[in-house]
Amino acid sequence: MIDGFIVLACEGLWNVVSDDDTYQLVKRCLYDKFPAGGTRESSSTKAAVILAELAIARGSKENINVIVIDLRSSTVS
Repeated sequence: MIDGFIVLACEGLWNVVSDDDTYQLVKRCLYDKFPAGGTRESSSTKAAVILAELAIARGSKENINVIVIDLRSSTVS
């Protein structure tokens, strides 16, 4: 499986969360099975929220903005 996501974030995240930590966390959120009623959209939102919370927990002093875009698609257009 090829990973298909983009993380857009400002230095509030990148100053305290490594690329590898970000990759592993988003991969878990997007590629683990969806909980009952879950969707890809809710999984990417969940990943963004968790990343922002992690940055806060690690003491980020900057603004924290995170967007996770899931590039996988069940249909080809």
